[in-house]
Amino acid sequence: MMTNPALSYIVITDRGETISHLVAHLRRQSIADQLELVVVAPCRDAVTAILAEATEIGRVIIVDSCIINYALAQAKGIHSATAPYGFIGETHSFPHPRFAETLLACFSDGPWSVIAPGISNANPINPWSWSAYLCDYASWSSSLPACECREAPIYNGAYQLSHLKAFGSDLETMLKRGNALPLALRALGARTRFEPAARLAHVNIANPRDWVIERILGGHLVASHRLGHWRGSRRPLYLLASPL
Repeated sequence: MMTNPALSYIVITDRGETISHLVAHLRRQSIADQLELVVVAPCRDAVTAILAEATEIGRVIIVDSCIINYALAQAKGIHSATAPYGFIGETHSFPHPRFAETLLACFSDGPWSVIAPGISNANPINPWSWSAYLCDYASWSSSLPACECREAPIYNGAYQLSHLKAFGSDLETMLKRGNALPLALRALGARTRFEPAARLAHVNIANPRDWVIERILGGHLVASHRLGHWRGSRRPLYLLASPL
């Protein structure tokens, strides 16, 4: 059994079938034997069959948690990880074979605490897919050059896990939509690199109805997070300016 994983890949799922495609990509990683896959799921029995086949992966950890509170489940996964670096993945983001190897090389070659991978559109089938991709990940497009950047996406970003674990119980709040985590990391002096060579393909919503629902719900989440920190005088100002 592996004792010292190099990278923890953390993902939340409802059942094993949901991550079967992701697990297949992780099994094909060039350093799969150095990976620790941390799966957060509401029921251990729902994922064991899929994960039992992932013999190429160095270690698999299953964390039992309710996943309705996504940020809390993600925080539990991070605190359960044992590698020095971790990637916060999604069920619908698929790493290229040298993805993990490239992330580790980037961490070791510079003063980086956070790495944003180069993200491509995995389903470029219509304008709705492209719109979702550009709204969420245009800043980290795999077609852009490598550089130091201000922040990585909270999900689909790689982190020095000691920084995240140091936040303790506050990590849950920081993982919610908003800029709390990037701001806290910058306050610690953490530096972020965008590395397009670490390639990740992200599947985007391509149905018009679902696209609208996602945008509305995402807007509500961001708004509720911001309102919790804004002064009362700032709220009417933003409300009046919102038509712009």
